[in-house]
Amino acid sequence: LPVLAQAPFAGALMVSFFPLALLLIFHEHGLWRRLFYLCASLSLGFNIVFYLDRGSWLACVGSMVVLAVLTQRKKSSWAVSAVAFGCVVWGLVAMGPHVEGLRWVFSGRADSATLFQSVRFTIWGKVLEALPHLPVFGVGWGETPWNSLVARYSPLSYPNIYGFGPFFWTQPHNSYLQLLLSTGFPTFVCFAALIVLTMWVALKSLGAEEPPPRREVLLGMFAGLVGLLTQSALDRTLWLVPMNVLLWMLVGAVWALSCPVGGLGRGTELGDSPSSSELVTRSAITHGGRPDARGRPVST
Repeated sequence: LPVLAQAPFAGALMVSFFPLALLLIFHEHGLWRRLFYLCASLSLGFNIVFYLDRGSWLACVGSMVVLAVLTQRKKSSWAVSAVAFGCVVWGLVAMGPHVEGLRWVFSGRADSATLFQSVRFTIWGKVLEALPHLPVFGVGWGETPWNSLVARYSPLSYPNIYGFGPFFWTQPHNSYLQLLLSTGFPTFVCFAALIVLTMWVALKSLGAEEPPPRREVLLGMFAGLVGLLTQSALDRTLWLVPMNVLLWMLVGAVWALSCPVGGLGRGTELGDSPSSSELVTRSAITHGGRPDARGRPVST
């Protein structure tokens, strides 16, 4: 719990469920349920902004863009776009008095050589320089193997950008680079292929005409997955056990809602699966017959 209270991880957790809570406002018809999901959306949105984590803001905007593009309701599109724009503006305003980096940029001490530098970009560059020397199956778990590999082929310390002095990195602040360093290329390729395939299956299903409840839930889960994956590119989010479990829960939910299996199949409502008698009747009608007393189709 103390770890999840930190800004990057709490932000990723909230971003994952923010799209679904927002979409349920437009699906529900009861006043009290709409009010509940509206309050949930406002609470999540406010907390995402006030956590002052730039990765969470970027993830929130990414998920909102996905909703705005894929939603078919005009009112929803305008509302989602307005929420995304409001989050960006509010985040920039809130960042001013709290983040030292922005005050440094406007203080006049920044020059063109350091203005566009970023600590994370510098770390990622050092890791990429060392990748040609990475063993096929990675260097293993822990900070010491990562630092040893990068120190051997690239300087560890990065420049003094914000006046805090040079210091050493202990992890790449990127879940995917961390996966690549630890487990190597085969695992990284398998993970990337699974994520790409999940995205493709979800987009293909969202492009079809789906019943409203299924579409809203699938779209909310898909947008939440996009947000979590975006935030994970800026921190070690997926290396926390709860966040890793959340990732696979979202992936499983997207697959379950996209594939025509059982009650979640295409053309059925959530939780509504045909009974065995209904299936027999459909089979009999399809083959030009009717079911007998034992439920077997009989030709007419």
